[in-house]
Amino acid sequence: MEQYCSQCGKTTKHKEVVQHKKSRYEKTVWGGIKEFIIERFLIPECTDYTLKTICDLDRYIVCQVCGKKTLDNKGEEFV
Repeated sequence: MEQYCSQCGKTTKHKEVVQHKKSRYEKTVWGGIKEFIIERFLIPECTDYTLKTICDLDRYIVCQVCGKKTLDNKGEEFV
């Protein structure tokens, strides 16, 4: 897809990359346990596990010339 790149200053080819959102919990054993219990059972944002995995994704647009990565979440699934 072609989009304007603010770093290059012109319209260039871009590609779409989807990555998991960064965790709000620390990268320890206890952080993993807290995330599992709180996110899965106590305050689930989505009722279905498949929808939960979609909710945990970020969509990025990456310029193929300079490599600048821009967060571009659009649509209900990326809210």
